[in-house]
Amino acid sequence: MKTVLIADKKIDPEAATHLGDVLHYLDQAMGCVEEIVEVKFNQEAE
Repeated sequence: MKTVLIADKKIDPEAATHLGDVLHYLDQAMGCVEEIVEVKFNQEAE
């Protein structure tokens, strides 16, 4: 198991897992936003 270190302090593995989940879902959400922006931009360009 990989331990995340910030300022020489160990992070609770459960907290690191939750952070990983949050980053994953944020990435998914940003992908959706990007698609919406592309569609809107393409509509305005027509």
